[in-house]
Amino acid sequence: MRRPSPLIRVAALAMAVTAAAGSAALPVRGADSPAGAVDAVLDALVAGPTDGVDAGSVLDGLVCAERRGGPEPVLDLAGAVGGGVADAARLLEGAAITIDDRLVTVLDESTDAASVAVDGSLRVAPDADVARGWVRAGLEAAGQPASDAVVDRFLADLLATFTADVPIATAVSVVREDGAWLLCDVIRTGLVLDPEASPAPIAGALCDLMTVEELNAATGYAFVTATPFEDGCAWDSAVAAGYHTIGVWRESGTLDEIRAVWMRGRELTVDGRPAWATSSGTWVDLGDGLLAVLPHLEGATVAEPMDAITFARTVAELVVPRLP
Repeated sequence: MRRPSPLIRVAALAMAVTAAAGSAALPVRGADSPAGAVDAVLDALVAGPTDGVDAGSVLDGLVCAERRGGPEPVLDLAGAVGGGVADAARLLEGAAITIDDRLVTVLDESTDAASVAVDGSLRVAPDADVARGWVRAGLEAAGQPASDAVVDRFLADLLATFTADVPIATAVSVVREDGAWLLCDVIRTGLVLDPEASPAPIAGALCDLMTVEELNAATGYAFVTATPFEDGCAWDSAVAAGYHTIGVWRESGTLDEIRAVWMRGRELTVDGRPAWATSSGTWVDLGDGLLAVLPHLEGATVAEPMDAITFARTVAELVVPRLP
């Protein structure tokens, strides 16, 4: 998977498809088996809105009462972009979701509850016109240039992040309510750690250089997952804990090129190397390219919050000395 663009990390970081909140939901219909309940949700996600009915309303009729109309997603797409995207409803308008090699298997079943394994290969294709408007709005919100040339640059990078298949390999809870089987969980994509387990390094690129435990100890935040992608790693919190995330990756280019786009910043030194720090992200000059460190902390609820530059510098000071 390609690295996420700076715009993705700046303007957006919590991509999910949710059951509708506040819209006119369809009647609960569920399925006659645990596997059928999961298949019905996947079918609805792939079909998208039909006959003027939004996808969220359809999903509301396929999930348990506990999750109906709630803020948590039915399908967590954070793994699809190495951490995910905020303002998901707008970016996903008209997006096409495909799930290949789908395999739904019942692992355990009782009278009113079951555990179901979900495996497959996910691909998300945003509508190009919708994505263009989303890119322009994100640049303008960040106070950055939003000319057609700049938008085109970031749009190409954004759309490229969606070209790779993303694995689905998870188990979900399904319950029976009023005789119908309904999904009562999140279908997760990418690599997810058990938040109750002791954090450990994730195999792959930059994820090996900083454990979740080290990140939390250094910053005071509550990250629980680490997802590797090409040239980088994304660390994410739990959605229910006030979603926050940070992406770290290597990229080509120079600090002069970064300054030309992200003009509102200041010079820093990280492990003896020059860096350019902004409220949107920090880039460190490695000599043969850059290390990008882009946090999104707005959703976090911590006793002693850090500003984005202090946070990024703290992370960079951990990672840069360990780079091979």
